[in-house]
Formats: sequence, C-alpha cells, structure tokens
Amino acid sequence: MTIHPSHSKRRERETAALKALAQKFKQEITSIPLGVAGYVIRMAPDKRRRSVWNGGPETAPIIMSDVDDTLMGYNKARKPRLNAFIKYARELGLALTAEQLEAVMEMADAFARWKDWGIDADLYHVDAHMWALDWLTQQLRNVAPRDIPEQLKDLQAQLDAIKAGIGGMPDKKLPFSFDYDELVLGTLEPSPQMITVFEAVYEPELYEDTLEVLQEIAEAGGHTVIYTYGEPLFHLEKLLRLRSRLAADGQEWPFEYIFLARKQKGSFLEELFESAADNRQLHDMFFGRAPHIVLLMDDDKKQCDDFLRIADAIEPQSGARFCTVHLLRETGKTWKQRFDILREEEGSLVADRHERREVLLYGTVGKFHAHESDEVRNARIAAYANLRLRVYKALANNLTTVIERLQSTEYKLALESQRQYFAARVQDMEHAIAKAYGLSKQTL
Repeated sequence: MTIHPSHSKRRERETAALKALAQKFKQEITSIPLGVAGYVIRMAPDKRRRSVWNGGPETAPIIMSDVDDTLMGYNKARKPRLNAFIKYARELGLALTAEQLEAVMEMADAFARWKDWGIDADLYHVDAHMWALDWLTQQLRNVAPRDIPEQLKDLQAQLDAIKAGIGGMPDKKLPFSFDYDELVLGTLEPSPQMITVFEAVYEPELYEDTLEVLQEIAEAGGHTVIYTYGEPLFHLEKLLRLRSRLAADGQEWPFEYIFLARKQKGSFLEELFESAADNRQLHDMFFGRAPHIVLLMDDDKKQCDDFLRIADAIEPQSGARFCTVHLLRETGKTWKQRFDILREEEGSLVADRHERREVLLYGTVGKFHAHESDEVRNARIAAYANLRLRVYKALANNLTTVIERLQSTEYKLALESQRQYFAARVQDMEHAIAKAYGLSKQTL
C-alpha cells in the first residue's frame, strides 16, 4: 500500500513507538500499517481454541468490538478526570470556580483535536491535551478572581495561535508550539500531577458484560477483534493496561487482533480489503471466499452505518456478511439522543437490512456485589443476558440468510452447525431473562 512521502518517516517513528510501548508492558506485537488509516496489531490471545461447531476457522464468525463506551466506560471516565483536575487546581491555589476549571479542561481538549495525516476528521491527541492543560494551569496561578475572565480570553487566543502553527515551524514568539510531524510539543513536559489527573482515561471502567460475551464466542471458536478509533498510541496503551488488569484478575484476554483505526471503521476495513497483495493472510481471514459472518458491536450509530456501508462493495467479492449490534449505553456519549437514534434506526430496518441491525438500549449495569438485593441482582442477570441475546440473535439470523443463499453444499454443514449453536444460545438467553424477571417466555 502506497503512502505519501511526507508521512513515511513519521509512520516509521510511530511504528517503532508502538513496539516500544508494547515492550514496556512485556508484550510482543506484530504491527501491520495500513497506509495512513492506522494499524492491524497481532497480539496472541491467552488460549488456543477448538470450535464447538463443525468446520474450520475460515467459516468461523468474526466479532469486532469497539472500545470506548462499548468495552470500557471512556465517557464515564471524563468526570473522574475533571474531579482530579479540580482537586489539583485547588492544591495549587487557583482562584477559579469549578465551572471555570471545567471550561479550562474543555479549552485544552479542543486544542488537542485536529485533522491529521490528511484524514478529514478531528482526531483526539491525549498528549497535546495533557500538555496544554498543564500550561494553562500554570498561567492561571496567582490570577485574581476579577481578572480570570479576561485571562481566559487571552489564553484562548494564544492556544488558537499555537494550533494555527501545527505542522509548521515553531513560532518563537509563542509560549510553546506543537510540531505534529516531529511528535513533540516544544520543550514542555507535563507535570507528574497532570499525568495522574489523566489516569482515569487510561484505565476506564471495564464493562464485564461486553467482555464476557466476547470471551464466550472466542471460547466457542470464533475470531475476536478489538476495534479502536483515534490516535493509535493512546488506544494501544489503554488496551495494554487492560490486558495487564485482566491478567492480574485471572481473566482471559480473548482478542486475536487489535485494529488501531484513524478512519471510521468501515473505511478502515476498505483499506484492509484493498491491501490484499500486501497482507494476504489477513485478507483471507476477513474477506476469504468461505462464507462467514463479520459482526461489529459499537455504541456509535455513525460507525455502525459506515460498517454496513461497505457491505455492498465487499460482500460480492468475498464470503463475508456484515452485521452490527448498536449498543446504546446509559453512560455513553449518545444516550441523551437515544430516542432520535432509535427513530433513525427504525427507518433503516427495512428489506434485507433488517437482520443486519440489532439495537439495544442499555441502562447502568455494573459489577455483581455480594450484598445486593435479589431484585437488583436479577435485573443485572437479565441485562447481561439481553446483550448476549442480541449478539447471538444477530449471528443466528445472518447465518440463516447466508445458508439460504449458498450456491453449493460445500460449507452448508459447517454453517448450519454454527446456526444451531447460536440459535440454542438465543433460547438460553431468553430463558435466563424470563427466569430473572419471573416472566413467561411469551411475554418477552
């Protein structure tokens, strides 16, 4: 895959940085760059598995899970980060109100987002956010309360000027400058206290319900992929920390691949599809001629839509069939728009697209606790089962469609074995929900 000469050296540095980051966590990775779109990271799962259904790995389903607000509560972690920053500001004696400190956090956040690598999307850069917030904090020390509004305006103007120089030569008249091509922010380094402020977003709460359904499918013989969207180093560190947390808790890391995507998820898969000559093994796994399901779980409807958008182009040239589970979590960034989103989804559930989409409104679930009431525990059991139900239902329904469209009997036995397995799991989940709520199956 070709890459513009202006990006080639930068990609070499970034690839080396990804490898060094993995070594810091005592992990070995294989990094496969896909132009400017991002990277495919191979990091072996904890166990090798044999399929519980007939057929080889070429027909096994591929389950892709988004990270932020699907596998981990990134949006939920923003509040602890803000609280840690307010605490730090109070320790420094800043005279700003909590509302003003939140505005400072947002100023730095906005500074840390820009279009990068020639991609028409504002990507978040956590290092720039951290550095800018640390600089803003230092500038606001010893400022009298009456002068704070004017000082904030002046600091915003300086940030705008600094950002206007991104990608160019450092401006000596500005307090610091960010040359993104060199991946450095002047000589400024964030303080240890500021690094601590950002700990919450590096280790968000793990949504165990999502992890468990992925572990179950991996245990049965399916392929599992973790799919990120944004700046690769930030997302890889979050996932390496997650693997360490799972190991410390005696839990299994089920993922075969990590997709570190700068482009939306469908667009990233297009890049992978087009890179067949360079990545034959990857291409055959995801887009081989053997019929198989490729399912994405994501909290973002735009990502689900982009994922399904590529189906019309790729499916006729491969054995893949694409489907999605759109998981709207109460703690996610799109929860407030859930009813508008549901109306849009309903408009999309037509003709052949219907079975491609599963939509799930998902309230706060959290972890099991020993002393919770039976009512709370049963609601939690039902919620866990409901997520599994949607995933297994999407797999079973789409396998039915694939089997009906087979032109030969070559793969029919393998796919029918899979379909029966997931259909049985759907029934298991229906019974679990009915038992938890004390309902009859007919009322579900």
